[in-house]
Amino acid sequence: PRARRGGLVVIPQDIPIEVVTEVVAWVKSRHLVLDTPIVLAPHQTVADALALLPKRAHNAGVVVDDGHRPVGVVTDADLSGVDRFTQLSEVMSRDLLLVDADMDPREAFNTLDGANRRYAPAVDEDGRLAGILTRKGALRATLYTPATDDRGRLRIAAAVGINGDVAGKARQLLDAGVDTLVIDTAHGHQESMISALKLVRDLDPQVPVAAGNVVSAAGVRDLIEAGADIVKVGVGPG
Repeated sequence: PRARRGGLVVIPQDIPIEVVTEVVAWVKSRHLVLDTPIVLAPHQTVADALALLPKRAHNAGVVVDDGHRPVGVVTDADLSGVDRFTQLSEVMSRDLLLVDADMDPREAFNTLDGANRRYAPAVDEDGRLAGILTRKGALRATLYTPATDDRGRLRIAAAVGINGDVAGKARQLLDAGVDTLVIDTAHGHQESMISALKLVRDLDPQVPVAAGNVVSAAGVRDLIEAGADIVKVGVGPG
């Protein structure tokens, strides 16, 4: 969501590279406007849905058929007081409002508002589920420009510490496809940070390199001279 609003999420340091690679690929595959839906099958149960609904702010699940086409939606209201072994096909709402995945956000907002709907499944030209669009999401899409790479995909950053094989870890992150490298430590104005920055800069990364934290003008100057494109100024890891 932050990249959709023009921001940048930073994957923390020391996350296994396999996980980083998976997360980067997942973010890069996300729609620039639509939220990622909770997808459920008609034969799944109320218990399945209740376990998943809190994972999205819109608190709704889209029930799809074998062709990944929406056939219903479920919310807490649909599931309240229902036996947890009940299949979703018995309780889902079939009164669907579908919007086109490429609909202009302003038009989509007006469509949702006019129908007095808080959200709607969005479908591609073949009717397959592409995402879910909320009124709030449509409104935000008219206010913010997504942070995208040169291929029009959402951006994501990852952090590396200043100890161990800094260059090796940075190279792995670059190979995973991150858009910004963040060299991160609570006290950034130290020789270990300067050395780490130089090691990363020697890789000639074709992405911005951020470093921090520092709390003085001298610290900012030294990190920039060592190769940082962006310097984080603050106190402590927060």
